[in-house]
Amino acid sequence: VSLSESASSPTKEPKLTQDIPGLFLNLRDILLQKTLNQDEIDINISRCAESIRIKCLELTTLTQPTEIFDVLLATLKIYINQILSIDQCRYIFSNQAFLETFSSLLSIKETLHLESIYENNPDYARTTFYRSFDLLSSPTIIDFLNGKYPDEFSPHISKICCLIIGYIWLIIQYIVIRKDDLQNQVPIIRLLLEYIDRKKQYWNETEMHDTLIYIIGFICTLANETMSVPSMIEAKCSDYILKWISMEDLELEFQRLSLHILHNIARHEKGVDALNSSNCINILKGFQQRVIKPNQDNNDALFAEIQLVYCMTLSLVSEPRENQEDLNSLRKILDQLMQAAVDCGQSVNNKSNGFH
Repeated sequence: VSLSESASSPTKEPKLTQDIPGLFLNLRDILLQKTLNQDEIDINISRCAESIRIKCLELTTLTQPTEIFDVLLATLKIYINQILSIDQCRYIFSNQAFLETFSSLLSIKETLHLESIYENNPDYARTTFYRSFDLLSSPTIIDFLNGKYPDEFSPHISKICCLIIGYIWLIIQYIVIRKDDLQNQVPIIRLLLEYIDRKKQYWNETEMHDTLIYIIGFICTLANETMSVPSMIEAKCSDYILKWISMEDLELEFQRLSLHILHNIARHEKGVDALNSSNCINILKGFQQRVIKPNQDNNDALFAEIQLVYCMTLSLVSEPRENQEDLNSLRKILDQLMQAAVDCGQSVNNKSNGFH
């Protein structure tokens, strides 16, 4: 850091980090003066939005990336809790010009190298992990997940929800999940599962598909952390997963992801107990008859992966003597396991295609 940077930052940075949250609070005050019939973008909103865009550009000049990201999270909290909750302005929120103001805030993240920040500062990563979960538990997002937010404005909230999930998803790679770390997050994890369950019939609709596959992928990542499994069970994750792989009309990709989550849960002793108390083995055998056996000669990679994860999961929740009927495919499965082990060993993080 040069002497000029050191001299300028104490006066410039504190003010700038306060400016953007302050401007969003000003925007809130302007919007609160609106009535239900005043849904246009007026001059006051336009001026405030332009000031926000300018300040967002200035923010990228700060020397501390952690400080920039802290401003982003603080401002996002104001935007979600104090602006998007203003009922009389929801038509304004769907205005493209208004959304561009929000996009200018989000573009700040693209200038940061969060991976290196988290890798070099695990304490900051853990703090941000919980701050992001707090954002995900915001009243507006909870209303959205509960189906109480107007449908016409849901796409915007959906993007914000996935954005925050993305923050958490990235951090998980750089922190060690300890026992009870997710205990306070059980309610929001359960809400995410309920949302998936309620919307699963819209899997083939492009926008909904993208949201669902993102959320269920996130659930899979959480369940992949062995110490998180008791909290996932408390959130009724195992119940939902068993329900989903029992259904005949769900898309194969949905069931593939569900099977991966089931396997992750089964790696924990409490997971095995929870699954077996819910008739897991019979449900898996039903899945085998319905999905795997009719496609046992299918060389598609998707079916090969499904068969592999099925066998791995079944071996975790059952006794060896209960698996005799699957001995015919054992050689093929062992070959797949060996290849998966090789692929994982050659990767930087010892993970490959969902295995590790």
